[in-house]
Amino acid sequence: MEDKIPEICRRHSDFCSIFTNPRRLMILKALGDGERSVGDIAKEVGIPDYTVSQHLRIMKDRGAVRARKEGRMVYYRVASQKFIEGASLIREGLLDVIEETSQLIGKGD
Repeated sequence: MEDKIPEICRRHSDFCSIFTNPRRLMILKALGDGERSVGDIAKEVGIPDYTVSQHLRIMKDRGAVRARKEGRMVYYRVASQKFIEGASLIREGLLDVIEETSQLIGKGD
């Protein structure tokens, strides 16, 4: 039987698997305002530099971020602002669902 899954669906699924880790979502959010160094990201998200570097490597390998080297410093940025917009939409949707659920629970009293 021939596999009928379109290539774009495979790529989409592989790409989205990047964000199954909450720390990578935090890193993505930190990069939302522009290019940052590993140290700057680590300070903002509250995790060690080496951990941020590991996550950025995964994100870079899958095309979510781009890196630019300047001397000894490496700066990262989101590869497409649409990735930030997509994550923001999902977050907003989740907050809507949480709020709706809370209101339903409150009405049951």
